[in-house]
Amino acid sequence: MDEQYISISELISLQLFWGSITYLIGSIVFFFILRKALIKRWGIIILLLLQFFVSVILSFVIWQFGYFDIDIMIGMILIPALIAEIITISFFHFIRKWIAGN
Repeated sequence: MDEQYISISELISLQLFWGSITYLIGSIVFFFILRKALIKRWGIIILLLLQFFVSVILSFVIWQFGYFDIDIMIGMILIPALIAEIITISFFHFIRKWIAGN
């Protein structure tokens, strides 16, 4: 049996396709958190994009190096993307609060 190889760009596009619902819901939740903080429009856009890119990279790392004994999809939710969204939203919210507090 021949081995099949997949490029990193194909793997990331597959991850973006599978996790599209998770990333969309995470961005909406983060938008509503930022909207209550009274940040300017461009600040919200920059933070949303930064959170999205960090979440995609983190979910890729979780997916590649995490050992999942279960299926990585529950319905339309990609589990590594959900874990990454929870971590990055919490991290960016904490950083924003810390910067605004000082």
